[in-house]
Amino acid sequence: MPESTTASSRAAAETAAADTAAVPADTVAAPADTVAAPADELTVDELAAEAGIPVRRVRFYAGKRLLPPPRLAGRVGLYGPTHLARLRLVSELQDAGYTLAAIEDFLAGIPEDADADQVELFGTLLAPTNAGQELRLSPQELSRRTGVELDDDVLRTLEDARLLQRCEDGTVALTQAQLDFALRLLELDAPLDALVEAGRIVEHHVSALAADLQRVFRTRISAAFDDPEDADRDRLRALAAALRPLTIQAMVSSYQAALDREVRGQAPAD
Repeated sequence: MPESTTASSRAAAETAAADTAAVPADTVAAPADTVAAPADELTVDELAAEAGIPVRRVRFYAGKRLLPPPRLAGRVGLYGPTHLARLRLVSELQDAGYTLAAIEDFLAGIPEDADADQVELFGTLLAPTNAGQELRLSPQELSRRTGVELDDDVLRTLEDARLLQRCEDGTVALTQAQLDFALRLLELDAPLDALVEAGRIVEHHVSALAADLQRVFRTRISAAFDDPEDADRDRLRALAAALRPLTIQAMVSSYQAALDREVRGQAPAD
């Protein structure tokens, strides 16, 4: 097996698997004259055609719970605009090189009750900038690259820090960005488990912050754009895209100010 592979190649393999997956029996296609569906509901064949992907891939995604269950009319599954928005988002992410596991984590950040427009907006807000290159390395090759002898305890600690994933074949999977971060982490003159604990603290607070910011966006910003015209939705999407880098900049600035106060022993200003 090669020592490395790209995330896009894994995503391509998963896409091929989706296109040849077995068809579940609970969402069968039906002739048009047997389904009296509302205008905004689609059969699985129509949904696939709208999204521009094979029907089998739709069923595969549904089987992986990347799509909500359809409304059943007898034995026929009917899909609405929200299904189409989620399906397009899943397909775009996989085409961009994201694995199904990464897409599942990504979709967890979108509320289950989000409508089609909200799904698209949350996709704009939450989508990672790029998938990066994923490496598949043996522990020996990873040790060579890091210059550190990585025993099982160190690998387990790095896995707990979500910097790599140990695979069933004995290799480890990580992105180039994770490898670069791990290299810098291992160079520090500090206990690795303490650094990992610090990372968990950061992740905990950032996750809470992300949830609060999503709530503000959904209830205060998105709600202000209540005009159904396409021009208004385009303005909101542009605003969501512009807010991402500004939010990151604000987080960094706030952290630096808070850290400075802690070092100086100063209380925050009222």
